[in-house]
Amino acid sequence: MAVSMHMSLATGRNDGRLAEMNEAIDIRLIEGRQRVEDMRRLAAGEVTPEQLQRENAIVQSAADILKVDFLPKGTDEQWARIISDLERD
Repeated sequence: MAVSMHMSLATGRNDGRLAEMNEAIDIRLIEGRQRVEDMRRLAAGEVTPEQLQRENAIVQSAADILKVDFLPKGTDEQWARIISDLERD
């Protein structure tokens, strides 16, 4: 069935309505399939254990971690003026 240009593929076959899901999604099954694929890629030499670890990590790289420096900035004179202004208000 051809879908007209103004209809999305998701709604094209149901008179503009989205189809309801008939079954619950088993997340553990999906995870298991991914693990099998990971093991296949390792065995085939497509990835190294280190590459696979990086791919599956929640934090992908050190660049994703922001180190925030909470040390005070400015000179003693600047801080004295800021504190004085705060105490005055």
